[in-house]
Amino acid sequence: MSTECFVCYLDECVVHPSNSEKVTVQCKRCGEYQVAPSTIDILRRIPANDRPKISEWIYQSNRQGESPEISADTIHSISGRRMLTFGERRVRLLLYLAEESQYTPGQPMDITNPKIQAIILSYNLRMVAHIVVNLRNAGFVQSIPPGRIVLTTTGITEAERLNRANTISTQGFVAMWRDPAMESAWLIGIEPVIREAGYTAQRMDKRKHTNTICDEMITEIRKSRFIVADFTGQRRDVYFVAGYANGYELPVIWTCRKDEVNNLDFDIHQYNVITWETPEELGQRLKSRLVASFK
Repeated sequence: MSTECFVCYLDECVVHPSNSEKVTVQCKRCGEYQVAPSTIDILRRIPANDRPKISEWIYQSNRQGESPEISADTIHSISGRRMLTFGERRVRLLLYLAEESQYTPGQPMDITNPKIQAIILSYNLRMVAHIVVNLRNAGFVQSIPPGRIVLTTTGITEAERLNRANTISTQGFVAMWRDPAMESAWLIGIEPVIREAGYTAQRMDKRKHTNTICDEMITEIRKSRFIVADFTGQRRDVYFVAGYANGYELPVIWTCRKDEVNNLDFDIHQYNVITWETPEELGQRLKSRLVASFK
């Protein structure tokens, strides 16, 4: 049946019953998601400023091939994320246009596509227009009537440069010792800090997949904005992840529990390693590094 979206209130969304406990929604702005009837009531009460954050989360999940389920916990978590700066929105729109045009200049694209609003975390068409004007002034796009734009060769070149840095990604890949002794470091010092910074923390042992572990891990690394590599326990897979990401020119945040710093391989000592004694200290220092590196 057709109804308005439970997240963004856009009309003409398609709703399919998934089972007796939830429905699947297909929205032109948000994308596809699942939600239980009890959660719909919670969605109706969230502030207007938080709704674009949920739309963007759905969009990013769809990009990873997932149809996410919105729960009370995800609403609470996503609502706490920061909003994007104008510069970050500008980058996202440019990369979206490049991807839609298959990195080919001169391909007409519709800037009124509602999905753009989810990508830039704003339901405001004026914000889209402001970004387009900025991109046009920089020589990255040209306007063609009515309401369409094309990427210039300069815009394509800039998008290729930005894409190499994964600046559109909202994922932070975490490599660490999978041991019960490290669970508090994950639950207190890493995952909530990455989430509050506006990113999703990805750990391979927390992710369901059907590919081989090495292929899946490389895929996740390459689509991440940054890597957090904790060397506590001196695990070989952590060294592999950090080395691969470093070679791929992805930012790596190096961390290690203080009592194991002397056990680090010699090559690691050239980097600015975050040392920590408690999960709380790890969280504080990781937060400071994220703020300094990805404002």
